[in-house]
Amino acid sequence: MSRILSSEPDRLTEPEFLAKALKENKYVPYYYINVRENPTSIKIYRYVTKISNRDNDIDEVKNKFDSFLYGKSIVILDEVDFLQDYDVLYHITRHTKANLILLTQKVYWYMDTNDESVKSSLQPDHIVFYEYSSDEIREILKMRADEGLNKYDPDSLGLLSAMLVRNYRSDARIGIKALEIIGRMNEWDDDSVRTALKQAYVEVEGETLKNLGDRDLLILAALIKNQDTNRAYSEVSASSNLLLRGVSKSTFF
Repeated sequence: MSRILSSEPDRLTEPEFLAKALKENKYVPYYYINVRENPTSIKIYRYVTKISNRDNDIDEVKNKFDSFLYGKSIVILDEVDFLQDYDVLYHITRHTKANLILLTQKVYWYMDTNDESVKSSLQPDHIVFYEYSSDEIREILKMRADEGLNKYDPDSLGLLSAMLVRNYRSDARIGIKALEIIGRMNEWDDDSVRTALKQAYVEVEGETLKNLGDRDLLILAALIKNQDTNRAYSEVSASSNLLLRGVSKSTFF
């Protein structure tokens, strides 16, 4: 069984909640893999089995991988749209008893593949997480404020929530960072809320850019250079840079 969980990029990360829930369940083994960091099937096999020695034959690595997933288990592939080949998807769904959970911001990314056997093997259930509503954002911020602040102004939380939904696409990361800034200053007037939101936006975006890998930076550079997304994709596809090999079209759209 496979499921694709798709969410807006600015929602709080579902993998953290999934991993926490699964960790508390001692009866079903689970394996969490970030595909951005392990973008090929071979790297995923080696990550799970902890066999990093390249002297080991790949069949030996896959056999050990299968032994881990012999019984009921769960495999979570986060940011799966960064996967450069699909062998691991076919292998897990056809040769193991594992439940496969795929996390992505692009719900139909796998349709780009020309491998019909992979599409046939997956046949996933889709679960989509949409942007937070104002009430949901307010509840998240209230929970954080109750846990981390000695005192706060409920009306200011309402303003913060409304502005997040209207101006920042319900980005909970920006809201939590803004709440931290306001809490440190302990100033809850409207101007302080607006100023904290602007500062939080800059910090969150800066942190996102700082954490981008070389491959992502090359893709970003192509998109900045070419406002036409199709042209940017064509440029990246034609590149001889090894980092850009196998970039799927779903990465751009």
